[in-house]
Amino acid sequence: RARTDREERRRLEREAAERERRMGSNGKRMLGMYDGGKPTATKTISAQIAAIYEAKAVGDAKNDKSGKEREDVPVFLTNYFIRQFGLKSLAVKNLQNLAAGIRAEKEANQRFRVFGKLTGMVDKDNYDDNYCNVVLQALSSLIGDIKQIKERYSETTNCTLQQAAFGTLEVFKSKYYFTDQDDLVENGEGELQLTDKVKMELINLVPGGAAAVTDLETTELRLDNWLEWLLKTYHESKVNASNVFSSLYDRFDKNHDAVLDLAEFTELLLAADPALEESTIVEMYAEGLELTGEGDSICKEAFVRIALGHHLNLPDPTMVDSERRSRSPVSRAAE
Repeated sequence: RARTDREERRRLEREAAERERRMGSNGKRMLGMYDGGKPTATKTISAQIAAIYEAKAVGDAKNDKSGKEREDVPVFLTNYFIRQFGLKSLAVKNLQNLAAGIRAEKEANQRFRVFGKLTGMVDKDNYDDNYCNVVLQALSSLIGDIKQIKERYSETTNCTLQQAAFGTLEVFKSKYYFTDQDDLVENGEGELQLTDKVKMELINLVPGGAAAVTDLETTELRLDNWLEWLLKTYHESKVNASNVFSSLYDRFDKNHDAVLDLAEFTELLLAADPALEESTIVEMYAEGLELTGEGDSICKEAFVRIALGHHLNLPDPTMVDSERRSRSPVSRAAE
């Protein structure tokens, strides 16, 4: 009996590990390539970061225009360094050296730390493909022309409170953020604006806080402090959205067997967005089956992954328990 229990436990552990592997993005599976290396010089790293941001933003714009998916950051970096050095072996070596330099200076250099987080060179366990989208959306809002990011970011250390507020609004409205009632509200004209809570958080980023604020146009804060705050806020929004989608899964799992069959999955999606076409639902269901990896139903982890990835709209708030209702995320996916 004890042997049978151990074998069953090992089987479940293997299945869990395989499911985690399937649920991981291509980018997350590549993070091991950063290991090793000798730290690149600090001055060289600063220039590399600005150049990488610009190249990634330009590449993303091309992919968006042609309807292709954006490259995960580790995938992009590999290709970027191959183009720089010509040989994959040289590319990987220089990429490892860059990662080593980022790790060595992450505590002392906030710009390096932000870059490390969005590339997965720092804090691999919490790597998220959307970190880079959030930062590049913010920089694009701040700088305007993405082809000037390399030059402008290299020479910019501060931004005004007004610029930070505008950039934050653009990030919150983008399809890469999980907006909730603590983030955006509608004004009298029906336009979205930042809540007082968010405005106060931005003010607190100013050295000296509210007492140091004179006006929005001239009061400044550190650019990288704002970017790091955006990453933290994005992470919190995603955790909240994950919790809400997990709760919705339980609500629509009618027979409480911890899996969704096609009927339950369809009912949930149509409650969230009645305009969804049958072909889209079937496509998302197939994606869920592949992530789950066994049987004909979708597990909770797979559903949450799909809901986050497709920015699924929430059903009527009454379907969410009262504890979560005040922080129901709202999809702001770009059409």
